[in-house]
Amino acid sequence: MLFGRIPSRATRDLSLGFAAGVMLSASFFSLIIPALDAAEPMFENGAMPAAIVCVSIILGMGAVALMNEKLPHEHFKTGREGPEAASLRRVWLFIIAITIHNFPEGLAVGVRQCH
Repeated sequence: MLFGRIPSRATRDLSLGFAAGVMLSASFFSLIIPALDAAEPMFENGAMPAAIVCVSIILGMGAVALMNEKLPHEHFKTGREGPEAASLRRVWLFIIAITIHNFPEGLAVGVRQCH
């Protein structure tokens, strides 16, 4: 679409797969490994830092799912989601959706900076 035509299904699948791999590697190398490194000096047991990181990831996933459920927001393709918010303009719905998307990464970076 950037060059005037719609990419083929295979090209779109390849692009989405590449983007997913980049996001997974970014979260692994920028968040998970540093979290393990930060937790290791606090505990003698080798399994405890990994358990803390796993529980933190699960809690983060739950927080995002809860925000997605409880906050009104709008997606480009599927439209409005969450509780009814007739008084909110579309721009605020998009801002809330972007906040739901970016909140976990910002929180992780903030915690990392405090360490």
